[in-house]
Amino acid sequence: MIDVALFGAGLIGQIDPAFGEAGDIDTTAVTIRTRRGRLCQINTNRRAAYGYDQRFEVLGARSLRQAGNHRPTEVTLAGADGIQSDKPDAFFLERDRAAYAAETAHFFSALQAGTPVRCTIDDAVKAQELADAATRSWKEGRIVALQPA
Repeated sequence: MIDVALFGAGLIGQIDPAFGEAGDIDTTAVTIRTRRGRLCQINTNRRAAYGYDQRFEVLGARSLRQAGNHRPTEVTLAGADGIQSDKPDAFFLERDRAAYAAETAHFFSALQAGTPVRCTIDDAVKAQELADAATRSWKEGRIVALQPA
């Protein structure tokens, strides 16, 4: 069993009423409990004042895995007045350019070599089922349980 809960907010709607009227959400907090009991937290905000924010954490008994925002540089200035760094990349093509290039290169390499690709259609179907469950959780205001395949 995998449990999914999504909470969403339309914070842009407080600034631009058209978003609120459309029922759109721009900020999410998703919690996933895996069948092994690990907790995964995914947070997104596509219109934060400092850029597009996306991050996740997976908490287990022996480790923590995190992924945060991509920035134009990894330079951080820390001083007595505070800490400064670049804002996250604003657009998904900027954020994910290297990942898309690596995925495309892997795909064509696998085709040329006749080897399997790392991500299968089954992986894509499972990702879509998880996304659908998260959407259902948000719309119905409840935790949604998924049966593992």
